[in-house]
Amino acid sequence: MQHWTVVFATERATLGTANAYYDLEKTFRPWLTGMVNEIYTAKVSDAFEYKDWGGCIRFLLMPPDAPVRNVTLEIGTFKPGEELKGHRHPESEEIYYVMKGKGHLKVGEEEIDLVEGMALVIPPGHDHFLKNNGNETLEIAFITSPPEKWWLLERLEKLEDQVRKLTGSK
Repeated sequence: MQHWTVVFATERATLGTANAYYDLEKTFRPWLTGMVNEIYTAKVSDAFEYKDWGGCIRFLLMPPDAPVRNVTLEIGTFKPGEELKGHRHPESEEIYYVMKGKGHLKVGEEEIDLVEGMALVIPPGHDHFLKNNGNETLEIAFITSPPEKWWLLERLEKLEDQVRKLTGSK
């Protein structure tokens, strides 16, 4: 039988018949206490994929999956015409680094054409929207600091849903 670890609450609880459990304290202890002192490697091919905002966002370095506290790294891939829906980060600044392709970014009322090799910073609280307006795949590295707390909760809910699907529990 496979074993999954899902972080969700401060106390351990079983989920249906699965060997899955929630253990926030164990998983988040290094992140919360600042005792992250190990080298960690991650591959895009192994990263969690998120497609609810448009394109495909792969979470390469993000708590609780990686032992990082103050920053996240995601890789966004957008086919021609695909968009990343408008959103904002109330507490976090975000760095975009265009690895491949072209795109168009709107930050507030400002319009920015993105090209390969470009980097920019979006300050906290600014609405932003991205579209691949080129003819090839657009790949962008998103670096956010500090990690968004609301996103961690949403990510954990999705993990819970995945465990339920895998185990057939409700």
